[in-house]
Amino acid sequence: MSTDRYAVIGNPIAHSLSPVMQGAAFRATGIDARYDCVRVEADDVEGVLDDVRSGVYRGLNVTIPHKQLVTGLMDELAPAARRLSVVNTVVSSWGRLVGHNTDVDGFMAALASLELPANTGLAIVLGSGGAARAALEILRPRFRHICLVSRDPARAAAVALLGGARCRALPRRDLTALLARPDCSLLVNATPLGMEPLGHACPVPQDAYLQPQTAVLDLVYGRETPLLARARRAGCVCSDGLEMLVGQGAAAFRLWTSVKPDLQIMRDACVRELRKVETCSVS
Repeated sequence: MSTDRYAVIGNPIAHSLSPVMQGAAFRATGIDARYDCVRVEADDVEGVLDDVRSGVYRGLNVTIPHKQLVTGLMDELAPAARRLSVVNTVVSSWGRLVGHNTDVDGFMAALASLELPANTGLAIVLGSGGAARAALEILRPRFRHICLVSRDPARAAAVALLGGARCRALPRRDLTALLARPDCSLLVNATPLGMEPLGHACPVPQDAYLQPQTAVLDLVYGRETPLLARARRAGCVCSDGLEMLVGQGAAAFRLWTSVKPDLQIMRDACVRELRKVETCSVS
């Protein structure tokens, strides 16, 4: 039998921990497979998808900036991918490409790690890309108010519709006031700020005050970002994006193989790799 091949595609992509994480899961489950990291320009995405159709790859993960491009090239979309118009996992089904969104599973895992009480007050989401969309899907039934803050107001207004009546898009100039609200319970960074080459950047203005009761979830992983450093100094409960990475990766693994992987094995593989090299990414 030949070795099954899988890959993650994106640009940039060299920093990705997915090969280490998925490779550990394949070995632990005894599946003969290899998982590659493939840098792909936008013009070459269709060619890679043709490789999936022809059986060169059994499945793909997709990361920035190709998630929405890939969505429009699928033969079929699973429910979450259709609702969010974002695909991060491709499954080959008898030559047809089925697009899934496992970022939703990943964000659920990341949010659970914060152990927040139910029916919480205000959640602020920074960004309007694929990770922000997944966040809104999970936050919508759990928070009384959601504010989406982005540098692109028009895009943010469209994405905020996914959050329903509880969600509204606001400009960045309102962020300091939002963080000062007494019901501010959660801040989610779903932007690349804090990820190299923007590792020095913090998405929260210098004059903004992080209240100790505001939990902070920075979806960048692999380093202590400026946002996480500020949150820890303020006494906030906080977490990086590692749990989201592991959660979405495990969900993709199940879709490809119908096997439930050991999350701790996947998590440990990431932690070992992070100890070797400083890296960061958004899922």
